[in-house]
Amino acid sequence: MGVDEIHLGKKQKFLTVVCNLQTGEPLWFGRDRKKETLDEFFEKELSAFQRKGVAAAGDGPDHQERGHGHRANG
Repeated sequence: MGVDEIHLGKKQKFLTVVCNLQTGEPLWFGRDRKKETLDEFFEKELSAFQRKGVAAAGDGPDHQERGHGHRANG
């Protein structure tokens, strides 16, 4: 599973996209690119069992902070 953002312009700004990294298939879209947006995906779309298996990794300097409380690997 991968997470990225799409810039839509000045008015709409950003969409958060969660996708299957193996197939490239988008799994979920959320408004904005805030922590709360991704938290919504984890809370509404994943079961408690699935959430336990999620690990966060990032490529930015604040990737551990943006890991949204999930384990950070890497």
